[in-house]
Amino acid sequence: DVQIKRLSGSLQGYPLSLSGGIKRQGDAISARDLVVESNRNRIVLNGSATDAKGVAWQVDIADLTQLKPTLTGRLKGQGRVQGLLDGSYLDISIQKLEGQLLEFPLNAAGQVGLRDKKVVARDLALVVGQNRAVFNGQIDEKVGVTWTLDARNLAQLNPQLQGSLKGSGRLEGALDGSHLSISIAQLNGRLRDYPVTARGQVVVHDKALSTEGLSVEVGQNRFVLSGKAGDKV
Repeated sequence: DVQIKRLSGSLQGYPLSLSGGIKRQGDAISARDLVVESNRNRIVLNGSATDAKGVAWQVDIADLTQLKPTLTGRLKGQGRVQGLLDGSYLDISIQKLEGQLLEFPLNAAGQVGLRDKKVVARDLALVVGQNRAVFNGQIDEKVGVTWTLDARNLAQLNPQLQGSLKGSGRLEGALDGSHLSISIAQLNGRLRDYPVTARGQVVVHDKALSTEGLSVEVGQNRFVLSGKAGDKV
């Protein structure tokens, strides 16, 4: 059990301070009023990661560029986290997370975690501006994660994209990235001035790209792709 009155230093050129209590028992960790501050960013942790209530977390990130220089904006929110340090079990509950990413409002809520090295999502909703995505399930080669997308202003995600998309599908794969399958049940909308529809499957396995019944229509043009690309991606 370590009690820190105050620990100061710097990280990537920014001032860093730490205070509060932290305890580790095997792969379990607990915190008591543990406060991490760096410049305009602050994180507070309280509780035990193996208790039913878990560790309560609060974040107030006033300057995202400190975490990643290409990101501008701010985040503020709270939730709970449960799990073990060996990574076999992790559950992050987001009660609310809101702020601004680049020039657009950002909101997130739901749960995301790990079960036996597999990513699990439960009612995980991400909203950036007028664009919303929801994920449910487990990313593996049997269960998969269902996704729904309602992107009403794609330019808020990428300035080079003008239009909107709405659809649903499923994600399957491995955490190490060796296999990823994106199934599109339906995807409809507009890109610039043209209507767009798509359905089918895109698979990346051992860095090789393949498609199964992938049909894409842009305006009056239709493309159907099936097979495996010869080159590595």
